[in-house]
Amino acid sequence: MSLFIKKVYEALLSQKKSGLDKYITNKKKQQTQNKSTMKTKHLIHALIFLGLTIACDEDEMPKITLQNFEVTIAENPTLGQSIGFVNVTFKNARHTGVYFANENVLGDLSNYISMDRETGELTIIALEHFDDNHQNIGEYFDFERQTTFTADAIVDAFNGDDNMVTETFTVTINLTDVVEVVPTEPILTTIAATLITHNFASSGGIIVSDGNSTITEQGIVLGELEMPTTADTKIVDGTGAESFTSALSDLNSNTIYYVRAYARNDIGTGYGDVLSFTTSVGIGDSYQGGIIAYILQDGDPGYDVDVPHGLIAASADQSNSIIWSNTLTLINAASQAIGSGQANTSAIVADQGAGSYAAKLCDDLVIESFDDWYLPSLDELNKLYLNKELIGDFQVAFYWSSSEESMNNAYLHSFNSNSFSPTTKNTTTDYRVRAIRSY
Repeated sequence: MSLFIKKVYEALLSQKKSGLDKYITNKKKQQTQNKSTMKTKHLIHALIFLGLTIACDEDEMPKITLQNFEVTIAENPTLGQSIGFVNVTFKNARHTGVYFANENVLGDLSNYISMDRETGELTIIALEHFDDNHQNIGEYFDFERQTTFTADAIVDAFNGDDNMVTETFTVTINLTDVVEVVPTEPILTTIAATLITHNFASSGGIIVSDGNSTITEQGIVLGELEMPTTADTKIVDGTGAESFTSALSDLNSNTIYYVRAYARNDIGTGYGDVLSFTTSVGIGDSYQGGIIAYILQDGDPGYDVDVPHGLIAASADQSNSIIWSNTLTLINAASQAIGSGQANTSAIVADQGAGSYAAKLCDDLVIESFDDWYLPSLDELNKLYLNKELIGDFQVAFYWSSSEESMNNAYLHSFNSNSFSPTTKNTTTDYRVRAIRSY
């Protein structure tokens, strides 16, 4: 565009309409011929059109409407978390771009947050913070380390005709503090022992808290010392359940055990409270004046699932040769069942009275202040035979039972061949007696 045209254009834009009319009048005076006047008008119209065209071109330049980006998020965000979009609008732009001013500069926010060039979305792309020696020193977005992060960013807009507009803005990220849970050892309670026998019990634990760390092992520890640990007897029972039950087997009879639940996580081992229980006596144990000879089982008269009961045998024979009764009479002491020996003995003594005979010998016996001894029934005597090695001090001989077979006979049990047979009540041929009592 020539200098003359530019000056005319500027005059046209700056002068009011009256000034433009005056300008045209002056030109008319300079031109006396109609032909010259028409050419001047055409030139003026062309200049006006050119000015309007240039004004239109200026209106089509790219325009950017932009706000600084600021957001508040909780500390320690997750990888890939979106934190918002840049608030920007464009006009007359065919190509746009949104990006950090210092991308790939060590330490810049752009190393931890990406900015989508097309959408302006900001996304967490890294979490770990490194020092100048490239050592990991913790979380980058940690409130205790830094509460606010800022970075410069740029917006570009092109209209396709080599017209480009660039604007800058600031990205600000504020962190809020989050109460951080510090992992600890598990917290749990111990379940009191149940189903206690002479060699078995059941216990367990309840997980109150996993310590904010995955439980990798849980179970029961027990021992005869008051503070058992995993270095003592340990029964492992799975991982991570809210409660668990453990079977404690192969225990010693008549023994105090200390037990507590335990659980492990990545931090360490947590223990429940220490509880104790005592196993019941077992066959062969010394107990209440004698030796445990038999423990009642389900189906036996007097069996109690919660309270162990059984038979106690005297530790030695009461006689090596004695009669069953003084006279041959029918006493009605015929029961052979477990639990009937006491009744048989009482019936025999009531019938026979004073004298020296098997039932009376047992009925009068007192050992360690226990005076409730009796002559065992045939089935009770058989239990003594079956456990004779644990009870001890039995002879290879016949032993009287309290079970009457008839008016003349009562039953003997052989401790040689596990057999029994009726024999005359008043026979004294080396027939032995071992008294028992119940507990």
